[in-house]
Amino acid sequence: EVDTVIALRKFLGVTDLLKVPEVSYNAAYRADTSTTIDEYVLFGWQMFCERLMEKREVNNNLNLDRLQAEIPFIKSLMKENAEVMRNKLREVLASCGIAFEIVPYFKKAPVQGFIKQGKEKIVLCMTIRRQYVDIFWFTFFHEIGHLLSDDIKRQFIDFETKENERERKADRFAADTLISRKAYKIFTEKRDYSARAINSFAKDNNVIADIVYGRLAKDGYLEWKDVARREKFSWR
Repeated sequence: EVDTVIALRKFLGVTDLLKVPEVSYNAAYRADTSTTIDEYVLFGWQMFCERLMEKREVNNNLNLDRLQAEIPFIKSLMKENAEVMRNKLREVLASCGIAFEIVPYFKKAPVQGFIKQGKEKIVLCMTIRRQYVDIFWFTFFHEIGHLLSDDIKRQFIDFETKENERERKADRFAADTLISRKAYKIFTEKRDYSARAINSFAKDNNVIADIVYGRLAKDGYLEWKDVARREKFSWR
């Protein structure tokens, strides 16, 4: 037991395991707070991400202008298969100074996204806890919204059900990046939610149809039971 405690303290970077809940760290999360969160598991998950990304190289310092310019290309990646998408996301984000990875999630640490300012790079880790493609992409652009708003300079935890202006701003960025706000308003006013109309609208916004289905269900235009067959990620 003593060896286990020593190993845990070394891995977590603390001298006293009882102090874990008191540790302050500069990170942002997007997590589901409707389920139980264990502070020790959450902290361990964060350390897992940091250790995983320690040696991950990026090409440049953080370049927000380049990140903004790459958004159309990043959106196009959702049409690729999961492995190709992940590899290309790593590459394009590394060119912007961001170390990116899709990582496992831990029970009692229901985090969907994580960003942290490291010594030499920004770390962005994503999970696919819910697996749905549209939720993944919304969470991804939510985190990108935090980066573009320079929120990484603040110390905060980004929980999905936490309401404040910073979170609402990141949500708006994600929603408007995926689907034009003006185009969405015009589309919903027509009230044509047929598969043909949705597929055409998705193509016009450079997204897959499931992004539109998920948005329409979230906004109450469709029932969740009607969009339950949305695509899910399956990783090797």
